[in-house]
Amino acid sequence: MTSTRDKRPALVFGSRVTHGSINVKNKFRVISVGGQLIIDNLEIKSLNQHKTSLQSLEKGNECGISLERPTGKKQAELFDSISKGDHIECYEEKEAAELKFDYKAGLHKTYQ
Repeated sequence: MTSTRDKRPALVFGSRVTHGSINVKNKFRVISVGGQLIIDNLEIKSLNQHKTSLQSLEKGNECGISLERPTGKKQAELFDSISKGDHIECYEEKEAAELKFDYKAGLHKTYQ
């Protein structure tokens, strides 16, 4: 997703979904134009398209994204450094399956 930052205090980013989809339940990270991670583990405050609040949006659509402003001073400073052209990536955190190793057989088993 590419972003343009709106100057209003609500910190709304004009964006276009360029790959996959976006969902308000996902976590977000911001990557600079140069490819460096600016800030990670952000939560979405709202996702809108044409003044309509959405839960998800597919590739090729434009939207307004408002990300939750971090509370810590350092994180807030990083958040404020987001600029036009930076990329917003969304990701889903999933719990990994527990792996157990059977030493006798030399095999591992996945338990869910």
